[in-house]
Amino acid sequence: MCGERRLRARPEGGADHDFLGLVPSERLLGKLIYSALASLDGFVEDAEGKFDWAATSDEMHAFVNELERSVGTYLYGRRMYETMVYWESPEARDAQGETEFAEQRDLSDIVEPGRGLGAALMADHGVMEKVEELSGFPLVPGTLNVRLPTPLERGPSWRCVPAEDLAPRWEARTGQTGYFLAPVTVARRYRGLAFQAVELGGRGYPPDQIELFCEVRLRAALRLEDGDPIAIRLDDG
Repeated sequence: MCGERRLRARPEGGADHDFLGLVPSERLLGKLIYSALASLDGFVEDAEGKFDWAATSDEMHAFVNELERSVGTYLYGRRMYETMVYWESPEARDAQGETEFAEQRDLSDIVEPGRGLGAALMADHGVMEKVEELSGFPLVPGTLNVRLPTPLERGPSWRCVPAEDLAPRWEARTGQTGYFLAPVTVARRYRGLAFQAVELGGRGYPPDQIELFCEVRLRAALRLEDGDPIAIRLDDG
């Protein structure tokens, strides 16, 4: 069975929109959905306490993936977590439907200070043209740094681009040997390109950080400051 409860936020200080692009009267703190896997006659487990009778086909996996694509956080009991922890093991993700389920699609979290290098590096018009070619739409120079609550679990939507594909001696100029890129939607309205760099020296690139290229200047468009939340969603397909 399924049910849901919508939680609405109280308007704050006359702000005309929030980081999701909603005015206060429409703002949602979140959608709470509770569900259970059950047989048609109302059972959730068999006489031995198992529910392997509910093993799904690839078609069913695809259906559930689509149904739960917008879910950002799951809250499990102990037994369900022990079952779902399977998807934290990369070697266990062979089936296409299961791999898709395992991919982290909600990249929303907190804006953090950057190193101030994005705009300067992107001043190279040749590099900007290459990045726009990869994204498929015009971008503004500069990047926005976002800190995730846990290290990013990259899936098949991310592709790797060697540094030398951007410009000659790009690795020497930046200290980065390549990039993992994925198309995203920011605040439900703006097209963007999320990336993580590959840095072999020093401490390496933070695994719980992503950076964003976007078609607008996000700090200005969304009135963002360091520490503000921002909604980011990995694009489908």
